[in-house]
Amino acid sequence: MDESSLSDGQIRALISLLDEEDPSALEHVTTRLKRVLAVDPDRIEALIPDLDLEACQRVRTLLEDVRWDRLERRFENLSKAPDDRFDLEAGVHLLATFAFPQLKREEITAALDQMASDLQRVLTGRERPIETIHLVNDYLFVLKGFKGNTENYYDPDNSYFNKVLERRLGIPITLSVLYLLVGRRLALPLVGIGLPGHFIVQFQAPGQRIHLDPFRGGKILSLADCQQILKAQGLEFNRKHLRPVSHRAILARVIANLIAIYTDRGDHRRAQRLTRLFSMYEET
Repeated sequence: MDESSLSDGQIRALISLLDEEDPSALEHVTTRLKRVLAVDPDRIEALIPDLDLEACQRVRTLLEDVRWDRLERRFENLSKAPDDRFDLEAGVHLLATFAFPQLKREEITAALDQMASDLQRVLTGRERPIETIHLVNDYLFVLKGFKGNTENYYDPDNSYFNKVLERRLGIPITLSVLYLLVGRRLALPLVGIGLPGHFIVQFQAPGQRIHLDPFRGGKILSLADCQQILKAQGLEFNRKHLRPVSHRAILARVIANLIAIYTDRGDHRRAQRLTRLFSMYEET
């Protein structure tokens, strides 16, 4: 039978069989419901309020599986891009839809476009690198109020970029992504630096490299500051720690943060799904 022709009553009957103990029967029911979800997820969502609690949870789990399967395919397509053309903005949007499936790319793009437009009005292009950094810092961290979430560092929302934009709170890597994506629109020579345990940004000015910490309001970091960041973690500093990392590696690190958070919270279902995404991006 064509699943699109099923009546609401027939769909409810299939949902009632999701507690079927026979594995082959359960697989048959699950496959049929997934087909309906793939074509018209809103139709099944509309039935959820009429279901009992257990059936509601089973349907929501199935709906998540369908959405995550679709998301996994999109992540796989994105992963095929070469490093020099990898779209970090697309990556953080896709990752955000893992938790917020209705999120549109335009919601992220519009916010970043507006910030870049605001900054374009104050940047002349003739500033010295340090002056440019101060202007960007004043806008992002003073006027707009972005800051590191020191009070709830391990909140998963700190790793979902739409929530970073909405709450103006983040962790080192997502605030660095903000800096990089706004800077890209302004043609600023910025790259990400993946210090162990603390992500920062590098401004590649002619003849000099300026390191700054978006988690601490864009604070300019000396070499000694960078060494201290590693020393605080019991690590010995090496110049290789200041090498730029690819946008692909940045996305992998954000995913890895979420895997650690969900694992620590005992949410192994989400952690396992994210691990499948991470496997597409981890560097070998």
